[in-house]
Amino acid sequence: MSDFTPLRSVLYMPSSNERALEKAKSIACDALILDLEDAVAPDAKSSAREAAAAAPVPVIVSTAAIEEFGAAESFDAVVCSLVLCSVDDPDSVVRQLYSMLTPGGELRYLEHVAGVGVRATLQKVADATVWPRLLGNCHTHRNTEATIAAAGFSVDGSRREQTLPGWLPVPVSEFAIGRAVRP
Repeated sequence: MSDFTPLRSVLYMPSSNERALEKAKSIACDALILDLEDAVAPDAKSSAREAAAAAPVPVIVSTAAIEEFGAAESFDAVVCSLVLCSVDDPDSVVRQLYSMLTPGGELRYLEHVAGVGVRATLQKVADATVWPRLLGNCHTHRNTEATIAAAGFSVDGSRREQTLPGWLPVPVSEFAIGRAVRP
């Protein structure tokens, strides 16, 4: 396994903030992530997409799901952040991501993952009952890294992080953050 080299600096901002987009032109960062959804008010989404298209770095703006892209389209990198926990068929989605990445292409991810012990039991109960219905189809007890590896990726580096104290009985406190490469 090669060394995992995270991006040195990533600037994350809502694309509806024109002042911040202008300032981004003068900031040296490895990546600029423009939020078109969560941090943007519903009535500002259209203008946010227009602003993203005019960003100081090349940006492809799309609201399409991965299943909607054509087989001829390819990507050098894909970022999944709290996506694979909520799709209906994560195995199929990750296989499609793999097929659309160029050789050497990267999948960077931050995803909920299955815990162990009491937390795993809580996750299984939550996933089978109310959690997905209340929280956008979020399934917290998925073995996301095994899904990524099974699709053919080489997991080049990953770590687990707790976002909440371990004693707090919430099923979404554990995340996997990592990088996988298409050989």
